[in-house]
Amino acid sequence: MLGVLASGLACSFESGTAEGNASETLGSGGTSASGASTSTEGGASTTTDATATTVASSESTATEPTPSTTAMSDTSGSSSSSDTTSVDDTPSSSSSSSTGDPGWSFERVLTIDGPALGFTDPLEDVPVLLRLDDTRLDFVASDSEGADLRLYGAGGTALSFEIERWDAAAAEALVWVKVPLIAADAPTQLLMQYGNPSAVDAQDPEEVWTSNFVSVHHMLGSCAESLVDSTGNGHDGGCINLDDAALIDGQFGPAVLFDNTGDVQVADDTDFNLDAQFSFSVLVEVSEDTLATNDARRVLEKGEHFRLLAERAGGGGGIRATVWVNDGARNASGGPSPLGWHYLAGTAIAGDQVRLYLDGVLIDDTTLGDPIDLAAGTMVIGGTMVGAVDEARVAATARSDAWIAFQAQVFEDLAVGYGAETAL
Repeated sequence: MLGVLASGLACSFESGTAEGNASETLGSGGTSASGASTSTEGGASTTTDATATTVASSESTATEPTPSTTAMSDTSGSSSSSDTTSVDDTPSSSSSSSTGDPGWSFERVLTIDGPALGFTDPLEDVPVLLRLDDTRLDFVASDSEGADLRLYGAGGTALSFEIERWDAAAAEALVWVKVPLIAADAPTQLLMQYGNPSAVDAQDPEEVWTSNFVSVHHMLGSCAESLVDSTGNGHDGGCINLDDAALIDGQFGPAVLFDNTGDVQVADDTDFNLDAQFSFSVLVEVSEDTLATNDARRVLEKGEHFRLLAERAGGGGGIRATVWVNDGARNASGGPSPLGWHYLAGTAIAGDQVRLYLDGVLIDDTTLGDPIDLAAGTMVIGGTMVGAVDEARVAATARSDAWIAFQAQVFEDLAVGYGAETAL
């Protein structure tokens, strides 16, 4: 049956271009308030440049299934919206035209209910996380590494996806799929098929992260080699004063546990010279066991010109989010929210308008006197953080309020409903 869907965030949605891992839930952030903070930034660690390598995608040569047309019209278990909008009603040229038994055994309808999630405008080319367990996918019937997984729009359009984790023994998987269009006026449905022992891996990570993403780090890989950039842009991260003992299970996937003695660095590149508009976002865990009160720690930064910081608020509070710009000039701080895992995001518009978000909620919007210059400095993940960090992303566009709010819902596993399994 369909998973639970909830609107989660009360902020309004607006149209935007497309813009997300670590065993607790994100804070709601709904009561966050903008305000100044008196915290002190933690000490810096020594930095050196890291080398980058390119991520290669795999291609499928297996015969693809013909998605069921009846399954996609099934709205059983979805929200109360009366109409259903498919991702693409016209099959693309890559869709299979085969007939007869294609070899796939099972399928499920997946629903992203825009109206129930609070959409007022559609979103395009959005990466959405599928958190699969044995109630959402039959791991016994599926390939042990997920090679038989396929995702489609209603008309048979094959959707690009990336498998972040596939653990058949534990019956757990994390799959990112790029959804071309999520409607605001009706539920959007996808089709997931699996159960073909002869299928070849069809994932294509680079195509998932094409919506102006510069780098995306799920903290996959190793400190002995590198932490992979899923975009294919080659901005892999190098561990500085860290080893693989720092790689831990986070909220829902791999994460890096920092202790202010090391960080993850991405070699400087002109791709990060994003003066006009950009977005930084990251998942971070703030705990009373790791941070003192009113102690701001750098989580994601580009030189000294744009930094996202997290801190544990005093007076019994939780996390505060902070953005520092232009050589340490402080813009704003918001919160507090409960301790645990949180989603931080900051955007720049027209070079000097800075917007700060905590768990998908806009908590500050400030226009600076001077433009932000990202031309100099190293991209650093973890910086002076004491705690776990995951899902560090940089994009060459200012994500909309709607985009960031929806990503918070994605991280809280509120975005997707899972229909009943159907045998083919």
